[in-house]
Amino acid sequence: MRPENISARTGSMNPGQKATKGKNQNVTVVAIPYYSQLVRQNGGLEHIYFKLAIDNITGEYAKPKLTVWNPKELPSLPDWFSQQGVEAILCSDNRPGFEGLFNATGITIYWNQRGEVAEMVARWFRSNAIDQDWQSRQHRPQTAFA
Repeated sequence: MRPENISARTGSMNPGQKATKGKNQNVTVVAIPYYSQLVRQNGGLEHIYFKLAIDNITGEYAKPKLTVWNPKELPSLPDWFSQQGVEAILCSDNRPGFEGLFNATGITIYWNQRGEVAEMVARWFRSNAIDQDWQSRQHRPQTAFA
């Protein structure tokens, strides 16, 4: 499937469903494709994902939940992820043409992530912790030295 064939609509939730995104500022919901690649070898999109809620302070998470996207129910994968409260996708492939579609729904894709789920999450968490620490240092007031 080509990136332009994936719709990225916002606000297309089914009646009675609520988005969980932003519900807990201390948790980031991450999805990892079951076979690690967002785009299958045949060009289609993966349908099976691990979903994890990762504590932004400690990096801890409960057992990953297996979720299945059914494109017949909701054809837009970015919309489905958004309804699931997913904020980031960790995958082993690298298809940057898909980024804009997912970014439109507030989802960031982290490409070239390899290893088992625990390894991918630990590496992602360390990388984000370093980025957040760097960003917080950039916004601290500078002190004058005498």
